[in-house]
Amino acid sequence: MRRNSVLGLSIAALIAAVLAFILVGRESAGTKSVGGDGRMFAEFLDRANEVFSIEIDSGNEKFTVTRSGGDAWVVAEKSGYPAKFDMVKKTILDVAELELTEKKTDDPQRHKILGLDEPSPNSGGALGLNFLDEQGHVLASLLVGDKARSGQDRRYIRHTGSNETWLGSGGPEVAISALDWIDQNLLRVRHDRIRRIVFSHGDGDRAELERFDRKLFKYSFKNLPEGMKMVSPGIVNATGGVLSFLKFLDVRPVSEVNTQAEPVTVTRLETWDGLVVTVSMYEFDGEIWSHVNVEFDESLVVALEDQSEDDKGDEQVDGSVSVREEAAKVGPRNEKWAYLIDQDKLTKLRRRSEDLIVADVPESSEDSPIPDTGE
Repeated sequence: MRRNSVLGLSIAALIAAVLAFILVGRESAGTKSVGGDGRMFAEFLDRANEVFSIEIDSGNEKFTVTRSGGDAWVVAEKSGYPAKFDMVKKTILDVAELELTEKKTDDPQRHKILGLDEPSPNSGGALGLNFLDEQGHVLASLLVGDKARSGQDRRYIRHTGSNETWLGSGGPEVAISALDWIDQNLLRVRHDRIRRIVFSHGDGDRAELERFDRKLFKYSFKNLPEGMKMVSPGIVNATGGVLSFLKFLDVRPVSEVNTQAEPVTVTRLETWDGLVVTVSMYEFDGEIWSHVNVEFDESLVVALEDQSEDDKGDEQVDGSVSVREEAAKVGPRNEKWAYLIDQDKLTKLRRRSEDLIVADVPESSEDSPIPDTGE
């Protein structure tokens, strides 16, 4: 009986030891990395400042984000339009700090299950990332797959060219469209700042709206023709808010769109505090592209009641930036670009006279109901 008990304990201890060996072995395999310290790329963190370009391949779109000097980065496929520095920095650091936590399959037939098959159009495959130095040498290259179901900010990953797959901790969240890498906010001019709007069309049509009271959001149509009246105030007032959160859908050099034709529409918007925004719209390749010029004109400033003449142009915008600074920052940034603006904003920027005024026809007496006299 005692022998059986000892034998039973020995067998149990042996099983426990074997299980411990297996678990430790699995843990070691799961945390092993190329760098030996858990990171996928051991030396990349120390060489992060050497990154000169990032190649992104989503299968449906390939593009390159490239350093343009100092902390400035641009998107090559968008003619060198500035990229979001914070997004570039985060992407580099996320990959540099990426850790391998658990080894998965090395069977290519199972890559698709993890979202790690090669990037290809409409395949739902991996996202390819290459980080290159200025000489074009690869500093890091990987494929990023699906998120793990555990939901602990972990993704399936593998080295480019390797069948071995891993579960990575802190997998990078990378924008898969070139447009997502650029700031699509074009202008933010509050509707209550707008004082005057002038629409000038290539066919000679011209319309001018103006507010005469800074405290009232009410426009008047300048030189209103006899027998005409303004349309619904809602339509007119909505036009005044066109520069609030103005974003663009695409961008290209203005030299590509204004070389062969005059603008079809030029809309000038002036604010009470002297900001002047001129939007010149060109028809190109079946679409309307807009060039946006921003400047400060001190002569247009209407001083506040408690503001001296010497303070003109120093009125604060959004709590900190003066109008002069606003124009100096935004103007040069937009100077060489043309933007594709969404249809709703574009319609408001291209208002014509017939959109703003209608015939002032008195109500016909024939249409009036006959009063009930009670007889």
